[in-house]
Amino acid sequence: MSYKRILVFLSIFSFIALLGIISVKFFLEKTPSSRRPSILLVNDTSLHYHWGCFLKSFAIKESLESSGHYIDTISTSLLYRLKNSPSLIENFKSVSSLNSFSKANPEIIEKIKNAEIVIINGEGTMHSLSNPVKSMLYIAYIAKVFFEKPVHIINASLFPNDFFLSKESEEKHFYNFVLEKVDSIAFRDIYSYELFSDFHHKSVLAFDILPIYIKNHFQGDPPQSFEKIVVLSGSANMILAPQRLDDLYNYVLELQKKGYSIIFLTGGSKKGAYDDQKIVDFFAEKPPLDHFKTLTASSADEWLESIKNATFVVTGRQSICIAAYVLKVPFIAFNSNTPKIEAFLKETNSTEPISLEDPDFLESLLEATEQLENNTPALATDQSINALLLRAKRNFSFLPN
Repeated sequence: MSYKRILVFLSIFSFIALLGIISVKFFLEKTPSSRRPSILLVNDTSLHYHWGCFLKSFAIKESLESSGHYIDTISTSLLYRLKNSPSLIENFKSVSSLNSFSKANPEIIEKIKNAEIVIINGEGTMHSLSNPVKSMLYIAYIAKVFFEKPVHIINASLFPNDFFLSKESEEKHFYNFVLEKVDSIAFRDIYSYELFSDFHHKSVLAFDILPIYIKNHFQGDPPQSFEKIVVLSGSANMILAPQRLDDLYNYVLELQKKGYSIIFLTGGSKKGAYDDQKIVDFFAEKPPLDHFKTLTASSADEWLESIKNATFVVTGRQSICIAAYVLKVPFIAFNSNTPKIEAFLKETNSTEPISLEDPDFLESLLEATEQLENNTPALATDQSINALLLRAKRNFSFLPN
């Protein structure tokens, strides 16, 4: 064989070998069995509600991936669509109920089987006993009892009776039944932690995940002007108190007289909060306001940037309260649909929220505004922010070092 033919043969052989390596690599990367997710995250809020929900899910997944785990998810919207979730504790225990659930939701069962660890994100949804809550609790139960997976609940505010902190109720008993089975619980607020004191042997007082994202990813640009800006946002409870919409409109009128520009902040990775749209529609039907606009943030960083550049923030959203606190922006809070804001304000020694049930809601808002204007607000310190950050990291204390 001539020297030239040997070179041609070797070139062809090398090319075929390279194709083989590329094909194997592609197969390994694309084959689900070889990239078996080691963690199933239940209640992925990336595409649900407002930007705060997106940021928390992002930070959870990033933290888990940085520890070397692959992540599969069950989205919040999917939880709302699940069929045949049992409604009674007795049916949680039933194999026939499991068979019925499995037949209706085969993709959920496959995700549980493929996971090495199941994590329930307690963000937002876990209050009362709505269908999505029962679905989350049922997934936690069957993952542990029937499929023998380690199950951990993190970033959790658990309020079985919504705003009422009852230790003895049918709803609380339902939650207890599942919490008895899971491996660990990381509570993000002091009220939930105290409400479920029977589980302190396997729980930690952690904190909301949001500070982790802000610490790792958000710097923010310096303010572009010295304009006096108030960022206003809604509340999950606002649609239950429609009479307060007129109060908010009149509050904006008073702020304009004081020389403020007002931004109603909304937006999310998909549609944003549905209750925000109720407020936007209400303001659109009123006489136009010269210094008021709605900002539908197109990104999470724009959402955070708007909060950072505010003179002060007025909100009924826990996520915005926390963001304002961490970014050292004064804020006035009104209540949401559970006591999570009250818990946060208590833990940070902040002023109690204004109640949407207060008949003098507008007067209370104006009084709180005057107090901010006339007194130097006590903003968060680096030390207090770092303390919350350390607590937020406790959500992942179940992971091996």
